[in-house]
Amino acid sequence: MSETPDTPTSAVLATPQHRLGGYLVDQLLSVVTLYIGWLIWSLFLWRNGQTPGKRLVKTRVYDVTTGKPASWKLMALRQVLVPLSVALFFELLIGINGAKNVGTGQIISLALFATFALDFLWIFRGGERRRLLDHVCKTVVLNEAA
Repeated sequence: MSETPDTPTSAVLATPQHRLGGYLVDQLLSVVTLYIGWLIWSLFLWRNGQTPGKRLVKTRVYDVTTGKPASWKLMALRQVLVPLSVALFFELLIGINGAKNVGTGQIISLALFATFALDFLWIFRGGERRRLLDHVCKTVVLNEAA
């Protein structure tokens, strides 16, 4: 199937502001609830393609291959497994090289930051408003309030 979002014609892509808002709400809720409350709430919402932040800003993640809300499994992959694997990869590089040379560890940490920044900034590329993570997981975030 194509990577072009196969969604209803009335669907509206979430704006970068909506996406940033949902992310910030998720971060705030995770800190306030010591991550436990956020995680429990997320585990229930993932089956509908949402996180607590996405629910509060009225956005939802859709699977571009089916045109339906992302499944629990896809949300777990998107929200945890892919970002965790990227972070662990860079942390492994720091562990391997960091003990030998502190400068190398700092460069790798900067590369990790740059990777996550590039991922977020990717939504400004073209009209798709999709992060690199969305392309990897074949998802799109839609604004359901519009």
